[in-house]
Amino acid sequence: MNEPDDVPGRRALPDYDPIGYNFAGLDALPSVTFGLRADDNVFARAHSKKADLAFVIEPRVRIQHEDGTRRLSLDGGARLSRYFNLQDQNTSEYSLEAAGALGDESKGSLSAAFGFRREIVQRGTAENDLLRGAP
Repeated sequence: MNEPDDVPGRRALPDYDPIGYNFAGLDALPSVTFGLRADDNVFARAHSKKADLAFVIEPRVRIQHEDGTRRLSLDGGARLSRYFNLQDQNTSEYSLEAAGALGDESKGSLSAAFGFRREIVQRGTAENDLLRGAP
């Protein structure tokens, strides 16, 4: 069952522009987040604590396209942490994910997705008991 385009939630509103940018049929939705993180025990050591501040920036973008029976999306992002004093603890994380679908969901469709992610396991977590060396 297909809904008409002129219903609340799908109705075009002439006084409002859609969120993001449109380039040749592709919708781009960028964002960026800035922050400052304080850590009073960067190395997670009870006997020799080291405190520092880190500036964190997280840029992200989502690119999507939908036209009836085809849907494509691409998501990319990064998280960069830069410490003020302990520069050897700086980290760069990033991810890229893509997904696509072909067909009508009510009649059946084929979809696929893939992704790549590089993450840093923070010190002091159960996944990382190492106290020395690069993170």
